[in-house]
Amino acid sequence: MVKHYDITLLYESQIEGFRFSMMEKALRLNITGYVQRQLNNSVFIEAEGEKTNLEKFLEWCKKGPLGVNILRVEVTEGEVKGYSTFDIQHR
Repeated sequence: MVKHYDITLLYESQIEGFRFSMMEKALRLNITGYVQRQLNNSVFIEAEGEKTNLEKFLEWCKKGPLGVNILRVEVTEGEVKGYSTFDIQHR
């Protein structure tokens, strides 16, 4: 069953490409949606996929790639929107 999560990650990063790493992980897990950098050292993610894959993606988000210190994770479940891929959106 496909689910939809809204995820906000507050982080400290020592690396470039955090959102690209996130997109790569999402695509490997067949997660669709997008990630968008916010103004306060956070990213907002809309993620859709099978529940087991979403849980794996969420676990990865809580750790982040090497060089990223995740400070806080907020997750809410929402309505499925039917994304076809996972993208990086720019403000």
